[in-house]
Amino acid sequence: MANSNDLWEKKLQDPSATPVPLPFEFLKAITCDFSSGQELGRGEHGVVYK
Repeated sequence: MANSNDLWEKKLQDPSATPVPLPFEFLKAITCDFSSGQELGRGEHGVVYK
């Protein structure tokens, strides 16, 4: 059975999907708890993660 993170990842891969807010717990999971090792860069509007 797929967990909720798997379902969100599948939705993000769908080019026909409409934009939706992502749950905080999903963002936390895919960035390894917002780890600095996952950072791609920082800018005026925040941090960009892998």
